[in-house]
Amino acid sequence: MKKTYITTMPDEAGAFLAASRIIAAEGGNIVRASYNKAVDMHTMFLDVEAAEAQHEAITEKLSEIGYIQEQKSIPQVLLLDFLLKDVPGSVQPVLELIRRHHFNICYINSRSDGSGYQKFRMGLFIEDHEDTRIFLEDAAKLCSVQIVDYDSGETVLDNTVFYIRFVNSLVEKLGLEQEQSAELMTQSNLIMQMLDDPEDPPSKTFDYICRAADMLAQFKGPAFVPRISQRLLSGGFDLYCIEPPCGSNTYILRHGDSYLFIDSGLAIYAPEMESILHRLFPGFDGADRRLLLTHPDIDHCGLMHLFDEIWVSRTAWEFFRLENEGLPNFREQNVNNAPYCRIYKIISKYRVPEMDSLRVVEGLPDDPSVPICAVGSLDFCGKRLDIYRGNGGHARGEVVIVDEAEKLVFSGDIEVNVQGFLPPQAAYNQLAPYLMTSVNMDSALAGIERKYLLRHFDRKTYWYCPGHGEIMAPDGTV
Repeated sequence: MKKTYITTMPDEAGAFLAASRIIAAEGGNIVRASYNKAVDMHTMFLDVEAAEAQHEAITEKLSEIGYIQEQKSIPQVLLLDFLLKDVPGSVQPVLELIRRHHFNICYINSRSDGSGYQKFRMGLFIEDHEDTRIFLEDAAKLCSVQIVDYDSGETVLDNTVFYIRFVNSLVEKLGLEQEQSAELMTQSNLIMQMLDDPEDPPSKTFDYICRAADMLAQFKGPAFVPRISQRLLSGGFDLYCIEPPCGSNTYILRHGDSYLFIDSGLAIYAPEMESILHRLFPGFDGADRRLLLTHPDIDHCGLMHLFDEIWVSRTAWEFFRLENEGLPNFREQNVNNAPYCRIYKIISKYRVPEMDSLRVVEGLPDDPSVPICAVGSLDFCGKRLDIYRGNGGHARGEVVIVDEAEKLVFSGDIEVNVQGFLPPQAAYNQLAPYLMTSVNMDSALAGIERKYLLRHFDRKTYWYCPGHGEIMAPDGTV
C-alpha cells in the first residue's frame, strides 16, 4: 500500500539521507519525493510503498527522530496539471478555487511553450477526500485537468479521478472543445452515480464508450472508406448508397442537378462525406438539394447543416423543437438513457438543426390502430415518394419511405441488413446497446412494426434500402 509522509526535516546536510535509511531498513520503497525550499525549507512529502506493518514501523522511527508529528490521519499530495490559456490572469480562477477549498499548494511548475496554452503543474496538500472530489469536479468545469498522482486506495476520490481521466482521453482522441469537455464530465458523473453498484462495475460501460470513441477516431480522414453503390432507375433517376464504417447509410436520389438525400450518417464524418460528395457530383455546392430523415437518431442526422430544406415527420419536428429549446428529446426523457445519449452527441459532434429548415410531411389522417400508417407524400422532380409513420418502436418520429414505381422501401432502422454489414459496421453496431442502453425505445412495439412492414411491403416484391447494411434485393438475397 502507498502512504504519504509529510516530514519536517532540519535544514542541514544528510536530513533526507536519514529518512531514506529508516524507510529502506523497514523494507519500504520511496516512489515519490517532493520538496521545494522556496515554499517551505523544512517540509518534504514522501510517498512510500510498504506493507501495513512496515508503515507502522516507519512512522514510529521517523517520529522518534522528530521528522513527523503523530496525527490521526496522514494527508496526501495530489499532483495536477491545469491546461490554461496563455493569457494574463488565466490561472486566477484556479487559484481562487484552491483558496475556497482551503488547500495548500506545495509545488508549482509552469512554462509557456508558444502553443497558446500553459500547463500549470501544482501539488495540493489535501486531507478530506470528499472535499477533494468536489474540488476536482469544479476544477474540470474551468479547464482541462490531468491527474498526475493520487492515492487510488480512496474509492470516493478514485471514482472522480477515473471519470476525469476518461473524459480527458475522449477529448484527446476526438479533438473536443473545453465546453464539450465540461459537459462530458457532467454526463460521466451521472453515469458513475447510476452505476454505483458492485455487481455492475462502471469500467465495463466506460470501456464500451471508449471503444466507440476509438472507432469513430479510427476512421477519420483517409481511413474513411465507405462502400458506395449506384443503381440506375427509370425516368432519368439514379440511386446512390453510401455505407460508412460507422453510422447510418446515406441514400441519394439524383435527377439532373437535383438531389434528395435520405438520412446522412454521423456528423463527425461531415468533412469526409462532403469530400466524397464533391468527388461524385461536380457542382454539388450550387445544386438543388433536400434531405428526408427516416428518424431523428444522431447517427442518421450528420449532414443536416448542408440543407436549407429538411423533411421530417410531425413527431420528429417536435423532437428537434425540444432540442432547440434546450429540453430533453424523446430518447433523453428516459433518465437512464439520457447521459449516454448526451455523451454520444458530443463524441459524434452532433449539431442541432435550425428549426426554419424543417418541413413536416403530413396531409393524410392518422390511424393509430395500425403500426405503420400513410401520412403524406413528397414529390421529387416528378417522382412520388409515399411517407408512412411508424409506431415509435425503434424511435419516436420514424417514417418509412416507399417508391412504388421502383418498388423501393427506405426502412430506416425498422429493418436493417445485419448479414450485409461490413466488418467495421458489425463491430460498431455491437456497441450501440451500450451507448443507447437499447437501440429501440420499445422493443415489443418495434417487433410488431417490423412484422407489419414486411407483410405490407413483401420482400419478394420490394427492394429494401435499410438504415444500416447493404441494399436487399427482392428475392431476399443481397
